Amino acid sequence: SWVPPPPARGPAGGEPVAPLALRLREPVDGLPPPGCRVDVEPANPCEGWPRREPLPLKSPPFRPRYVVTRAADGGYAAGRAGMLYRDLLPDRCGGAVVASAIRIENGGPVPDYTHFHRVQFQMIYVLRGWVDVVYEGEGDKIRLSAGEMVTQPPTIRHRVLECSDGLEVLEIGAPAEHATLADHDVSLPDRSAPATFGGQTFVLHHSGDGVDAGDGWRETAVGGATNGLARVRVGAPAAAPATETAFAMGYVLRGRASLVVEGESSVDVGPGDFFAVPPGRSFSVAAADADFEVLEVLLDL
Repeated sequence: SWVPPPPARGPAGGEPVAPLALRLREPVDGLPPPGCRVDVEPANPCEGWPRREPLPLKSPPFRPRYVVTRAADGGYAAGRAGMLYRDLLPDRCGGAVVASAIRIENGGPVPDYTHFHRVQFQMIYVLRGWVDVVYEGEGDKIRLSAGEMVTQPPTIRHRVLECSDGLEVLEIGAPAEHATLADHDVSLPDRSAPATFGGQTFVLHHSGDGVDAGDGWRETAVGGATNGLARVRVGAPAAAPATETAFAMGYVLRGRASLVVEGESSVDVGPGDFFAVPPGRSFSVAAADADFEVLEVLLDL
């Protein structure tokens, strides 16, 4: 940026004129003008990075802690493209992870545009309603209904087209603060072939899909698609305490149970409640309803 001499006064000796700032990514002949200084700002390392390779992101230090967020607490705030956001991880693990319940009250066309995110991981799970989306390399629009999920690999171009009244989705991503950039040069839907983006592949999970893990869980394909960075499964935590080496997040889909976490008092959880358990701490459920079901996301950060 230019750092000029003390600013000139405005007309008739009024308030100082604001100095002009210019940021450069490489030196330019003839600059700086006399009496000025030019600082060259390093280019973002993600610019021009091969799209197949994991992005060179600098993520904040990961600071997980035990959290229970109640659906009854509400707390929705306005966000991008007319969406309402409820933050499920208030401290966001020090900025390393974001988990949000997102609503669109009035359905119809969504004022979105082709864009992408510079992330380590991102997923969308539909809780209520339906939404039409398009993804680079995935052909015509995809209608996601309740119980269905996609992952959004780093830099994959996508766009939200239309949704039902009362759409509600769960979004989990890492890091919490990440760049969202428009790409007006890409028109979607496209006819490109499915590809690897940021070292990951796209996952479309339909309700009832998944591999029966034999312990009450249905495991999705997310583990393989993200090279073990994340796992997503649907079912119920064990009645016997289990310890995960990854950061465990759970969103209660139906039924009620008592959540028992090592070192904490047990708490009752029900539909729409969210919990997070740091790596290395055992947890289980007790007195669970017969239909108790949780969407669990495990992140190995």
